[in-house]
Amino acid sequence: MKTIAAALLFFTAMTTQAKPVAIVIHAGAGRIDRDSFTPEHERLYHATLEQSLRAGHAILKGGGSALDAVEAATVIMEDAPVFNAGKGAVFTAEGKNELDASIMDGRALQAGAVGGVTTVKNPIRAARAVMEKSPHVLFTNRGAEKFAADNGLEMVDPKYFFTERRWKQIQTWLKQQEAKAKPRAAAEPDRHADYFSTVGCVALDAKGNIAASPSTAAVTATAVTTTTNGAA
Repeated sequence: MKTIAAALLFFTAMTTQAKPVAIVIHAGAGRIDRDSFTPEHERLYHATLEQSLRAGHAILKGGGSALDAVEAATVIMEDAPVFNAGKGAVFTAEGKNELDASIMDGRALQAGAVGGVTTVKNPIRAARAVMEKSPHVLFTNRGAEKFAADNGLEMVDPKYFFTERRWKQIQTWLKQQEAKAKPRAAAEPDRHADYFSTVGCVALDAKGNIAASPSTAAVTATAVTTTTNGAA
């Protein structure tokens, strides 16, 4: 089965004296048939990966923090419709786009996360806000959305996350469930594609600090989340 790589690595020494910096980005952990990509989709996929990588690396090369680098790189992937994060999120079984993200700061040994958000344009920014502006590690659903709005993050109508490609995926799943012609495992959509397109970034800055930032919308037709205002 044809596959394409889902990770890129960029490593460079800033100067002969400075400590090296490094950044790794990924758009999933798994495999996907190349035939499932249109040429346009594949071009956008690779172009966005390169843009994300260069944005994060530019911050590191300029002496910026690993935390800033992973956030910037992840935002670019969240804004692209080709990944299962942000704009390209898959639909739940109830026809919603529910987004999750987390961020980890190795320097401070801190983390922040949001889950099940539907109106936060960039969940990774909300995750960072949870880490830096609250005593909690995780906010979910409406509580996470209120927290994001209260902290000045960009909010969008849930329709912002709609893409025709993801809508077709959930419609196919629903039709298969209605038909009940196949066992459940065979009736589900190819979830390799969902795992493949979840995004994330890990970076090492010149001061030796490491940060990481995954962002996802889980898998097609996942059950809707049940938590509503939780904080952990």
